[in-house]
Amino acid sequence: MSVNYRLHPAKVNKTQLLATTWTMASVATVFFIARMVVRIKYSRAVFVDDALACFALVCLIANAIVITLMCPMMYATLQLASLGLGRRANLFDDVILYMRYQFSSTLLFWTCIWLVKASFLAFFKRLTLNLKAHTIAWWVIAGLTIAGYAGSVISYPLSCIHPSIHEKRLTRPVACEHPYNIRIAIISLRLSTALDIATDALIIALPMSLAWRVRLPFRTRLALSGVFALGGFIVLFAIIRVIVTDTKTSRPEVSWLNLWSAIESSIAVIVCNLAPFKTLFT
Repeated sequence: MSVNYRLHPAKVNKTQLLATTWTMASVATVFFIARMVVRIKYSRAVFVDDALACFALVCLIANAIVITLMCPMMYATLQLASLGLGRRANLFDDVILYMRYQFSSTLLFWTCIWLVKASFLAFFKRLTLNLKAHTIAWWVIAGLTIAGYAGSVISYPLSCIHPSIHEKRLTRPVACEHPYNIRIAIISLRLSTALDIATDALIIALPMSLAWRVRLPFRTRLALSGVFALGGFIVLFAIIRVIVTDTKTSRPEVSWLNLWSAIESSIAVIVCNLAPFKTLFT
C-alpha cells in the first residue's frame, strides 16, 4: 500500500470548527443539567454514573478549550504544508507545540468517550444486583472496556515514534511524517474505532438482556429498550466518524477529524445524560 505523507488542506475553516465544537459542548452541558434535575427530583440521590457523566462533560469542555488554543497553529501548519513549506526547520517549534495540543485533544476525546461507557456501566450495575449471571457479565464487559481504553490511548502515541532508535521523540515532526508512522496512525484510528464500537455493543447488550430475560413490568422493559436504542445511536456516530475521516492511505485531514471527534464525543455525552430519564417512564 502506497502511503501519502503530505498534509491535506483544511476541509473546514476555523470559525466552522470552533462554532460546532462549542455549540455541541453547550448542548451537552444543558443535557447534563437536565439529567441532574431529574435525578435529584425523582431519585433524591446522586450516583456513581452521575459523577462519571460529569467527568465526561469536563473532558468534553477541556477538549473544546484545547481545540480553541490549537486552532491558530493547526491552520498555520496546514497552510504552510499546502505551500510546500512544512519542512522548514524554523517552523518545527510551532509544529511541535501544535502536535502536543493535538495529542492532548485526542487523549481527552478518548477519555471522554470511555467515561461515557463507564457511566453507562455504572448505571447498569445497579440493575444487576442479585442477578448472578448478569453480574458476572457486567464484570467481564467492564474488564474488556478498560482494556479497550488502554488500547486506544496507547496506540496513538506509537504513530509518532520513528522506527529508528535515533528518532524516538513523541513530538518530532519528521518522525510523524514517515510513511511507517502514517501506516501506524491509520491502523491506530481503525483499531481505536473498532474497540469503541465493540465495547459499545457489549455494553448495550446488558439492558436488552435484562429487559427480556428478567421478569420486569412492561414499562420498565420499554425504558430499558430505550436505553439500548440510545447506545445504538452512539455506535452509529462512531461508525460515521471513521467513514468520513478514513482516507485509506494517508493521515486523516486534521481539521475534519477534530470536527467529527467533537461531534461524536458531544453526542456521546448527550446520549449518556438521557439514560436517567427512564425514571420518568417506570
